[in-house]
Amino acid sequence: MSVLDLKAKQDQISKNGKIILLIIVFAGSLLLIRLWYLQIIKGEYFNQLSKNNHIRVRRIRALRGIIYDRKQKILADNHPGFNLSIIPENISNIEMVSTELSKYLADLDQKDIINRFNITPAHLKYRPLKIRNNLSRDELALLETHKVDLPGMLIEVEPIRSYPFDRQCAHLIGYQGFINEQELEQPSYASYYPDDLVGRSGIEAQYEELLRGTDGKRQVEVNAVGRELHSRVSKPAIAGSNITLTIDIELQSYIHELMKDMVGSAVAINPHTGEILAMVSTPSFSNNLFATRISQEDWQKISRDPLHPLQNRAIQGQYPPGSTFKVIMAAAALEDNIVTPQTIFPCIGYYRLGNSKFRCWNKYGHGKVNLSRSLKESCDVYYYNLACKMPIDRIAHYCSLFGLGEKCGINLPQEKPGFIPTSSWKLKRFHDQWYRGETLS
Repeated sequence: MSVLDLKAKQDQISKNGKIILLIIVFAGSLLLIRLWYLQIIKGEYFNQLSKNNHIRVRRIRALRGIIYDRKQKILADNHPGFNLSIIPENISNIEMVSTELSKYLADLDQKDIINRFNITPAHLKYRPLKIRNNLSRDELALLETHKVDLPGMLIEVEPIRSYPFDRQCAHLIGYQGFINEQELEQPSYASYYPDDLVGRSGIEAQYEELLRGTDGKRQVEVNAVGRELHSRVSKPAIAGSNITLTIDIELQSYIHELMKDMVGSAVAINPHTGEILAMVSTPSFSNNLFATRISQEDWQKISRDPLHPLQNRAIQGQYPPGSTFKVIMAAAALEDNIVTPQTIFPCIGYYRLGNSKFRCWNKYGHGKVNLSRSLKESCDVYYYNLACKMPIDRIAHYCSLFGLGEKCGINLPQEKPGFIPTSSWKLKRFHDQWYRGETLS
């Protein structure tokens, strides 16, 4: 390589170095200008932004499991509803906020809001405090229009329970109610919030754990007055498990229609499998009233009704068995060799014991009746004869063998057992012996 070529190459390297240096200087200048702009010109803005913006974790409520009948017809479902909450930490004057809210929400209990606000622990003031469930379209429009006057207000879309066959299945499906303070202190309710609904009766209560699902989480950036700026899902919600019942809603509805003006209950059972096809209790009520916070007026109407519509008479009512008890008496008498299938008792329309007459439903009598005919025609006199031949404690023994006096074990809460009297029970309760006439009556 010649001296001239070497010098030319050195000049080129020097020229390239100057270009690179200019680029570095230019880029550095841009960076300094940007830093100056951010720190000097926009410094106060970003300082205020950092003070006012917070990252909060909000719940994503899980969809509650759907309840189906045996033919996959929906008995309990969810629909979206707009719920109003307030964020206590973003409110400095709760009296002013509650007064402002009362302008747009009818029948708002301001004292209740203020009380719940004041008792909220300091470490929980970032959590939304529920004010109203299932806002109407008019209420939603008013609140959105005046949200600048309502700091700390939060409107969220959350699932609300709905029951398409509310009165037909009210006792069977049950309803939900707000969790109370005592329950919140229990370990089994550790994942619940103060404004959560829990199953209170029926299938909703029995399978609360399965139906509830698992709530998700989303991270939310909010400003000083609680307005959401940005959000992202950090943990998706997991819907509750669906449940299919043995109930046939068409049969359930048919029986309810027949009984809607009566007081009583009816249960339809498949005799081959034991499956319950229908369970109706009347009078009934609408469990949709409990899907959100039930009004005081509706609650008073239901709870003070002398016919007790909340009672599921099929599993909570305690009634005499009537003529169905004749089957057990017949089996007991055969087992103890008191009668044979051919044993005959005359029925003249009544049975005399001392000075008392115990009448048959057929006042003309059934004539000579054997065991088979006594069951077929439900002759009362035949079983008066059996009752006089069997001690009450022996009858009670066979009742126990058939499961009477115990809960049947149905997978519904609040079932009550039956009651079987004995001679020892009467002696302890009334300090008197058992008389034969009491068995007949």
